[in-house]
Amino acid sequence: MGRGREKRGNLKKFLATLAVGGIVAGIVAAPAVSAATFDGRIEHRCSSTLSQYSRDGWQYAKFFLCAEKVGSTISFTLSVKSLEYYWGWHWYNNKYRAVLKGRVVLQRDGRTVDSAAANDNMWGGKGNSLQGANTITASAPGVYKLVAQADVTGLYWSSDRDSNIVTEPITLELVVN
Repeated sequence: MGRGREKRGNLKKFLATLAVGGIVAGIVAAPAVSAATFDGRIEHRCSSTLSQYSRDGWQYAKFFLCAEKVGSTISFTLSVKSLEYYWGWHWYNNKYRAVLKGRVVLQRDGRTVDSAAANDNMWGGKGNSLQGANTITASAPGVYKLVAQADVTGLYWSSDRDSNIVTEPITLELVVN
């Protein structure tokens, strides 16, 4: 199904909720999970894309996590694309300031091994995507999990906290040999 139809469907749900006097609690997407194996060579892997709406349903973005391993260092990029806001019966590409505040945690056997920020700033008119990049260390062979969460503030409805786009966890599993 195309993005436009998906959004129209969500808008219909939103309007139906308003019509019966309800309050929109948000649209929750399933966590994006992918697996990658690094066998000593330089490899690049990305998670599935997670589509996420703000709690009030007025803003939208797509998130994904990519990783590349070189030695014991894992370079990652938390990306946000398709930043959009709803106004006057239409969805628009963002042209206002937006801020990405992300955190990526490296886990092994359920314990945190390392973590790092993944932040970015976009000023008005610059586009509708954000990227936060950083590195973390996987010092021993084994099965690791990168877990990212992000909060995007700004866009058109920047003064309303319910318009922040907050992700579900984005997970990328890594096997380091």
